Amino acid sequence: MIKVHEIITSLEHVYDKISEEYKVKLFEPFSKVLYNHKYGYKIFWNSRDHRKGRHPTVQPIENHDTPAIIKPKIESIKLWGWEPWNISYWVAQLFFWGSVVWVLNGILAMCPLSNSFWQDQLSGWTAFLGGFIFILGGYTAFLEAINQRKTLKLGHIIVFKSSPASKNGPITLTKPTTCHLLPMTHEEETVHEYKRRKDSATTWLWFETEKSNWGWWLNTAQLIGALIFFTACVTAIPGVLPDTAISQNRFYWSPQILGALFFVISSWMAMREVQQGIFSFPLSKLGWNVGLWNLVGAIGFFLCGYFGLITQGVTNSEYLAYWGAAFSTFWGSIAFLLSSYLMLIEILNKHTS
Repeated sequence: MIKVHEIITSLEHVYDKISEEYKVKLFEPFSKVLYNHKYGYKIFWNSRDHRKGRHPTVQPIENHDTPAIIKPKIESIKLWGWEPWNISYWVAQLFFWGSVVWVLNGILAMCPLSNSFWQDQLSGWTAFLGGFIFILGGYTAFLEAINQRKTLKLGHIIVFKSSPASKNGPITLTKPTTCHLLPMTHEEETVHEYKRRKDSATTWLWFETEKSNWGWWLNTAQLIGALIFFTACVTAIPGVLPDTAISQNRFYWSPQILGALFFVISSWMAMREVQQGIFSFPLSKLGWNVGLWNLVGAIGFFLCGYFGLITQGVTNSEYLAYWGAAFSTFWGSIAFLLSSYLMLIEILNKHTS
């Protein structure tokens, strides 16, 4: 005879038992369906959700003798929050505030100040600051990829419910019948994560190569792009680069184009990781929309460099520089800001359904 509270305690984190059976090694394919026939439920696992610390979608197994009952989550959507212990949170925050700086840079490009000195200074230093924050965000995302947990995370408390053996005295179960999965609240998740990190003896990695890890390739491409793009951010500071067409093309416009190409690649990879097929477009998935708007931002920054490069020696170059280079920076930075904010919402709301 097992008391109810003992069952709840022993099965509260049953996904630790599941993870012993399903070790996360290769992220091919990006999504998997894992079945737990003992308790009557199945897990829809996705590599991006796993890397971001989100819980997989859990559903009862059809035609099972005792299919699990999945309770819907009752918490409202969090639009802002504070999770300093979560590296995924810092990835979103760094890209968010880096994008805010780039939006300011875009506003300066579209609405220049009357004082040319302050216009050049603010434009140059906001570009430098925005590019530097993007490098921090890119490296943090790289750390997120190589330090992600290697076991599954269910995110539900599991209990069994059955008819009590007696109406008097302690409630006991003679034969568990139905498995109930209750979504962990944000507070429960915080307590559990704190305990897990406190008890964990895992060594933190600062660099690693994981060629079988799609997330590693994605974030490596993003980090390389940020480093290349930062060349243009340094040369944007007044006085760093000689005011000649050759210098501008080689060390200012060209790094923007090349760095943005890496952003395009990493954005497509982020979208592809969430898609079930190459031509599927899961508009309801937060992760896919993060990649989509990141792609829009990357295209904007690419066009900024492209228009800046072709305006050299072209008639009506001021018009082309304004509505081409400056405007592309403006709408591209807004797209990056939207992408990073959606990523923050994605991180704060752990349950995928």
